[in-house]
Amino acid sequence: MPIYVLQVLDRVIASRNLTTLGMLTVIAVCAVLTSTALEIIRRRLFMQWGGWIERRFAQQLFVAGIDRGNSSRALGAGKTVQYLSNIRKFVSGAGAIAWLDVPWAPVFVAIVYLIHPAFAGILVTGIILLVAFGMIQEWVSRRSKIAFSNAEDQATEWVSSAERDRETIGSLGMERNVAGHWYESVLVRVDEAYRSNKRVYSIRAVMRLIRQFLRIAGLAVGVWLIVTTDMTLGTVLAANVLMRTAFSLVEQALKRWPALVSARIAYRHVAAELSGASDRSASLPEDWHPGSLNIVDVTHRYPDQRENVFRHVEVSLAPREILCVSGPSGSGKTTLTHLMIGQIAPHRGAVRLDDIDMTRLPQSTTLFKGSIKRNIARMGEAKFDDIVDAAKLAGIHDAILNLPEGYDTEIAPDTSLLSGGQKKGVALARAYFGNPRLLVLDEPEANLDRRARKALFNALKSLKEHGSMIVVTAQSKSISKLADKVILLGGGRSR
Repeated sequence: MPIYVLQVLDRVIASRNLTTLGMLTVIAVCAVLTSTALEIIRRRLFMQWGGWIERRFAQQLFVAGIDRGNSSRALGAGKTVQYLSNIRKFVSGAGAIAWLDVPWAPVFVAIVYLIHPAFAGILVTGIILLVAFGMIQEWVSRRSKIAFSNAEDQATEWVSSAERDRETIGSLGMERNVAGHWYESVLVRVDEAYRSNKRVYSIRAVMRLIRQFLRIAGLAVGVWLIVTTDMTLGTVLAANVLMRTAFSLVEQALKRWPALVSARIAYRHVAAELSGASDRSASLPEDWHPGSLNIVDVTHRYPDQRENVFRHVEVSLAPREILCVSGPSGSGKTTLTHLMIGQIAPHRGAVRLDDIDMTRLPQSTTLFKGSIKRNIARMGEAKFDDIVDAAKLAGIHDAILNLPEGYDTEIAPDTSLLSGGQKKGVALARAYFGNPRLLVLDEPEANLDRRARKALFNALKSLKEHGSMIVVTAQSKSISKLADKVILLGGGRSR
């Protein structure tokens, strides 16, 4: 466009040659069409690139986030995947393109300088002021943005908690109290949004003034040069178009500065997760069978606690053996099971399955959205007979058959189709599925009636006969009678 303006105003008007005007117009139209086509292609390439990034790494990051869910440095699957989504949005949207266009700004400045140094001086001054105010805007709004984000997370958490535990909240008359806490977080969010927007809008108004002053100065200096020198009107208008283009490149990039910062933070977190992902799972041969579970002088305490949960726990469990972990509430029974299945790492000592560090063997323990048969099959594909065998072993087979669609019945974590005991039965069936070599059950008797408890005891005996190593936490003596070994926790030291 600057070349077209320069040629039309300086050549066509002076020569009054309409043929030249027609040819220049055709050339300009072709150039604009070509530029538009290239921009469409570039946008699509960046969209494909962003989509490829998410398809390539989303599943890997999701698994890594779950595996490290209990680590003190873990982000969690939701946060990790959200970071990847931020990268994809930055690449696919206007953010990456705007910043890739910035290096062209010096080229435009150089061309403007060749036209006249005065135009270049005005342009460089405008860009410097624009960048300065852009950095000020980011600096003054950073703290408010962080506070706003924290308040928004708290408000969302209160809403999620209220929806998840609405029965408890309603039965205990906690609605107003919970709503009050939610409202406090909303007020904080509103106040921080007002503070941030008040400062940002003021600075943006100044940045708009800089743009207007740039145009005024460009035209004023141009007219002055026309009057005092032999510069033509076409040259002045072309220089002003170039100045607006260069200024716009920097301005558009600064508008995407928060997106760039967010993408950089997301990239660092994602890169850190991917760099450690290879160490989170153990590569085992298909015919590998564990020899024994060894808990070697384990002492554990949580990062925010001074006292140990337990000290110097040491036991070895062989195939066809049952270990019962007993003790009063708060003695660390659940913590010990988390150590055994690798959800957390011990503060001192080691938990090993033969020579394999247990922190590399993940395990999950809840129901998921999907059919009952897929839940029992651990959300994978399996032979139906194997699924039924696991359900029978858990004593839940008949209850499943009485459901509307049997094993094809769709359930979710908050499903009302199953009672608490039946949910426990489905979870136990999933644990039994595939005749596991190591089975760790935390308080399996909870929410079970007499018939279900009898099925549990029979299942433990059957799995033991098939060579499984079984760890059960319990406070009753009934399971301890089945056990080959017993750990009694309490008083900071095990027996």
